[in-house]
Parts: sequence; structure tokens; C-alpha cells
Amino acid sequence: MIPVTGTEVSRRGVEIGLNLARATDAQVTALYVTRATSNNSRHSPSRWRVTRRNELAVLRDIAALAERYDVALRSTTRADIAPDQAILHEAARGYDLVVLGVSRRAGDVLFFGNTAAAVLERSPTSNLFVAS
Repeated sequence: MIPVTGTEVSRRGVEIGLNLARATDAQVTALYVTRATSNNSRHSPSRWRVTRRNELAVLRDIAALAERYDVALRSTTRADIAPDQAILHEAARGYDLVVLGVSRRAGDVLFFGNTAAAVLERSPTSNLFVAS
């Protein structure tokens, strides 16, 4: 499983994950997490449409990459849930590996952010963090 956000860091994780999948003849699931749903009163309908268009654009981009790598891809989305919770919930469905694009945060201790820390601490599966 590869969580995706549309950022360059996320895309690098996707590329590594797709390379691994191609080498092992594995199927990949791309997970996109969004905070907005159509019935969320905090967002206007036009804001929701923009969010949805962005989500679809990211997933189309990942699908095109998977096609170039000749890797079977399944996409799924989770809404109104923290990214770490969405990743952990999806990982618990039986994946062998979570490939997560990360970037190092400033500080004396190696830290890739709260989402990566939660996944590392609580994931039931193997994790590969790709830092570019």
C-alpha cells in the first residue's frame, strides 16, 4: 500500500513502491486521505468540488505511473479521518508493506513527522519510508 498526497515527496514514495511491485509482481493500493466530504458543513459545495477534483487528479497521476511501470493498481480513499489512522486502518486489511514518502523535519532527532511516527509505532505490517 502506498499513501499518496500529490506532493513530490509522496510521488517519490510511489515510484519506489511501484518499482518494488514490478520486481515482485505485486499489486499496489494507492490510499488518498481527504478531510472533506460532501456533507461536511465546514466546507462549501464549491470547496468540496475543488478538493474532489484535486483528489481525482492525484489518483489519475498515480494510475498513469502504475501503467507505465506495468503494475496492477487499486485506488482507495478515506475521508474525515487523520492520515495516520487511515493508513493504519488500511494496513490492517492485510498488506505486506506500506511505502510512505517522507521528509525529514528539523531537529536533533531523526523525525519524519507525526504521521510517519504513528505508522512506524503502530503499523501491523512492514514499513518503508522513502526520504528524498
